[in-house]
Amino acid sequence: MQKIENEGIRTSVIDLHELTVSQARSLCEKFVSDWWNEELRERELNGNSSKISKTIYLQPITIATGRGLHSAGGIPKIRIAIAKYLDSAGYRYTETGSTIIVSGKR
Repeated sequence: MQKIENEGIRTSVIDLHELTVSQARSLCEKFVSDWWNEELRERELNGNSSKISKTIYLQPITIATGRGLHSAGGIPKIRIAIAKYLDSAGYRYTETGSTIIVSGKR
């Protein structure tokens, strides 16, 4: 897990390469949940009770899942597992190349 400070804007990146599907899902669940809870805390601290589903105070998360090039059959098992988790937990995301960008919650 890596958080980068860049001119006062915090971005979050998590790289799931080299992990098993189980490890990747577990780490991702905690990372994304902590990120969303921090967004909700910021809203509360700033008196913003907005029900907007995209983040207001935090930048989207970038999850590096890979494309499955080193998986049996070239199937991106980690990407599939993470997308299923994000769908089931109600997160908004976009898949791009070898990453998933999470921008909020439905």
